[in-house]
Amino acid sequence: MWRDDRGHATILLVAMIALLCSILAGMATLGSGIIARHHAQLAADMAAVAGAYGHSEGHDGCGVAAKVAQDNAAELSSCTLHDADIVVETTVRGKEATARAGPL
Repeated sequence: MWRDDRGHATILLVAMIALLCSILAGMATLGSGIIARHHAQLAADMAAVAGAYGHSEGHDGCGVAAKVAQDNAAELSSCTLHDADIVVETTVRGKEATARAGPL
């Protein structure tokens, strides 16, 4: 029977590399979700301001907001007018964000 330690370091190294790869994959997934959330918020903010400006100029505020959201690679989930304010909700890769803008 063999009684030496040859090969143990190789097995340990393979296990450590697999653990590191799993951790990095989890961090990449988490980072992607955070980036998508920020992208959705940016698109919502820009769409709300553009929609409010368009509405104050006599145009269809929600139509302007939808165009701006689309130009920013986001989907306009909802758009409502409350008095002089416009409230938009955008979605990017499943992450949602809401923004409100008033008269300019």
